[in-house]
Amino acid sequence: EEKKLVEQAKLRAIWALILSVPLMGTMAMMYLKKPLFGSPFLQLTLEAILAFIVVYIIGFKVHLSALRAIRQFYANMDVLISIGTSVAFFFGVVAFFVEVPVFFEIAAFIMAFQLLGRYLETRARGKTSEALRELLKLGAKTARILVDGKEREIPIEELKVGDIIVVRPGEKIPTDSKIIEGHSAVDESMATGESLPVEKKVGDRVIGATINQEGLLKIETEKVGKDTFFAQVVKLVEEAQRSRIPIQEFADKITSYFVPAVLIIALVTVVGWLILGKFFVAIVAAITVLIIACPCALGLATPTALTVGIGRGAKQGILIRRGEAIELMGKTK
Repeated sequence: EEKKLVEQAKLRAIWALILSVPLMGTMAMMYLKKPLFGSPFLQLTLEAILAFIVVYIIGFKVHLSALRAIRQFYANMDVLISIGTSVAFFFGVVAFFVEVPVFFEIAAFIMAFQLLGRYLETRARGKTSEALRELLKLGAKTARILVDGKEREIPIEELKVGDIIVVRPGEKIPTDSKIIEGHSAVDESMATGESLPVEKKVGDRVIGATINQEGLLKIETEKVGKDTFFAQVVKLVEEAQRSRIPIQEFADKITSYFVPAVLIIALVTVVGWLILGKFFVAIVAAITVLIIACPCALGLATPTALTVGIGRGAKQGILIRRGEAIELMGKTK
């Protein structure tokens, strides 16, 4: 599922950039008074088609997010992107009827860069999820269970609570269990960080994926699948990725004020130029304010850094339960 999301985001970003590049070329030709195919109308039509595909077909999720935010009376970065690219696009449509500046390429490139930012964020989350999945792969692939007094090897996925498992010296404990026969020393370093083996006897509990070092053990399965220790660890880390830290709340608060402020400035700009009787200058100035003001990094930098940080920690055996721990770590002396 995570890989699918990353691939979808990647394809959207790539196609948006591929279709935006020709728009820069056609814009240059227009300024050089050398329209494509010798026809300004054909060139304008091609630009409109390419821009429409990038802004409204490939970038439809941005507009969808903006619409949801507006319905909830909340202004996020997608609102600014959606309004800015839409105004730029529809002003370009006016160029079919009146000789005015064309902003198709600007609308397309702004959307393309927004989609590129989303792809980078999605990829960072994907890599982190992959690191978490690697934790689960550390466990045993099979288990040797006792059935009617005979040993039978089965895939770890087929284990059930109550199964009796035989674990020989040097083998990994298949899943979280309780010792019912034998005693040994178990290496739990990967779970607890303790470098020395821990003595285990009948009645003691052992953690899946830890290593039985000495004696033969018979253990009774207590937890399987999503209920195991390591599965819960992965769940905690994933929850930490989704948690919001104070700096994110601060960034969101800035955004909630910043976006309406930009919209007001754009509106004041339009009104100011209209008072002077310059309609097209008013629209161009408003578009410029909307496009230039978009600080995409404000919404992407913090969650991406948080996700990557938690993922890198997981790879190094450092499990972070709450995202704000990373922020507080910088203040630790």
